[in-house]
Amino acid sequence: MSRRLAGAAALLLWASPGDAWVRSTTGSGLCLWWSTRQVHYAVNDFAASPAASVCSSSPSPPGGAAAAIDAVRTSFTTWAGAGGCTDMQTVEDGTTSSTATGLDCRNLVVFRRGQCQDLVPPDDPCRLWDVDGSATVNCADKYNCWDGDDPSHGDSRVIALTTVSYDAGTGEIVDADMELNAWGGSGPSPPGFYFTCLDPPAATCGAPGQSGCISVDVRNVVTHEAGHVLGLGHSEVSAATMYPSALSGETAKRTLDPDDVAGLCAIYPSGQPTNVCYGSGQVAPRPSSTCERSSSCGCGTAGAEGWLGLLALLLWRRKARYPLWP
Repeated sequence: MSRRLAGAAALLLWASPGDAWVRSTTGSGLCLWWSTRQVHYAVNDFAASPAASVCSSSPSPPGGAAAAIDAVRTSFTTWAGAGGCTDMQTVEDGTTSSTATGLDCRNLVVFRRGQCQDLVPPDDPCRLWDVDGSATVNCADKYNCWDGDDPSHGDSRVIALTTVSYDAGTGEIVDADMELNAWGGSGPSPPGFYFTCLDPPAATCGAPGQSGCISVDVRNVVTHEAGHVLGLGHSEVSAATMYPSALSGETAKRTLDPDDVAGLCAIYPSGQPTNVCYGSGQVAPRPSSTCERSSSCGCGTAGAEGWLGLLALLLWRRKARYPLWP
């Protein structure tokens, strides 16, 4: 069956001595990887009543949704061809009205608009999603809200969450969705974070809703989360984009550190096969019978429906959380 694996930050492999980058892994230790060198993604178009506060402090035009979508685009582009030693590319498929983060072969970036506990009627069947499976949709997708009842979402310090679906037998990624825990536009923050799009040297905001300042920078967050989309885990290098926490007003993670570039290039070396099974400290690949790409599992922008019918119940999901330090 399809399963979710939370607490992903603990399931990491170290890179070789001298490097601190890590790869995300499956529960059995297989490295996560894409079989393609073009990872597509789409951004929610804010049609589903998003948090009006997102990037509202940006000059207009652009401001609000336009500024946020542009920031997401720039964040993914930062990883494309990083360092000249990888040919991995990210491809934007435009915007979508979808807020669904399920296994649909669409890698989605979506700003949640507040807490589900505040936005979902108490009698809505979606609340049964994680209880007995009787619901056909989860509340977060239906109401575009942050699900504080989900243990992987519940920590109030979590800025964003990337959920990666993969073939449990190979580690091949088939879907990756990114949720950002946006402030709902009223009350204290958190719950929810005040996302801004201004560039330095703007001052750090003192409270949510202030204009002309930087609070939780969209590019700082999305560039980090895009690393998870590509199969990277958390680094212990404090200057790295993949370091697992951020300060209010921080923008340093917009730019990749050499540690980030080394990790991406080790997984997807330019002109060479994807490094499927090497993790930190491993000097040889796993047996080919374990590492072969499964012909029964795949996902792409073309023929997605046909692939979905062949998933053969081998998919697992893992989540990587990104906390904010005060």
